[in-house]
Amino acid sequence: MYFDQSKFGGDPKNHEKLYFWSRDICAVKNPLDRDFRFKYDSIWWTVPAGAGVNSPAWQKERYLCVRYCELMCQEIIGQMIAEKGDVALKELSKTNGNLLLDKYLENQQVWMKMPKPDDKTLNEKIWKDLWLGVVERYGEEVAEDRPEAKLDRDSTLYQQLAEQFGDVKFDGVTPNQGTTTVVASETPTTQAPQEAAQTLAQEVTNA
Repeated sequence: MYFDQSKFGGDPKNHEKLYFWSRDICAVKNPLDRDFRFKYDSIWWTVPAGAGVNSPAWQKERYLCVRYCELMCQEIIGQMIAEKGDVALKELSKTNGNLLLDKYLENQQVWMKMPKPDDKTLNEKIWKDLWLGVVERYGEEVAEDRPEAKLDRDSTLYQQLAEQFGDVKFDGVTPNQGTTTVVASETPTTQAPQEAAQTLAQEVTNA
């Protein structure tokens, strides 16, 4: 799902936010007892029956989940209209069966009284049931508070790698032994500090 700035215009940052938002990984469920297939951008997608109910939820990018919910709302409302309409027709036939011969009266008495597929309240109720939430936000750095994973030193892999690495050898230097260079004073003195100061002052005077 690519947003061409030259086509849509506006602040590039808004396009970036919209792109990130559409790429969030979300979870939805399929309350039907059969797989639900839908097409998006020439690609067919399948949401398994009972996903999010008695099996793991369907997790995909937000733009796919949104399209799925839109189509599933229409599917469920359509099923409810057909079911409730059939019940109403049977009740109507008990009292006035001849109305069934007139499609206009049938529509007036039954189908026109059914909720519309774009009914806002119905869509909101179904959407709320289908939408399970955001699993992962695209481009967001998640701080993981967990201990550092380390390779088991007793494992076969560790032993093989340790053998491959071997011991570090130093050129010309014996491990754990260093060389210390002591620079001796050319003219050591055993004079006390006060005597040394007097001698230095005398040398400066005579110079």
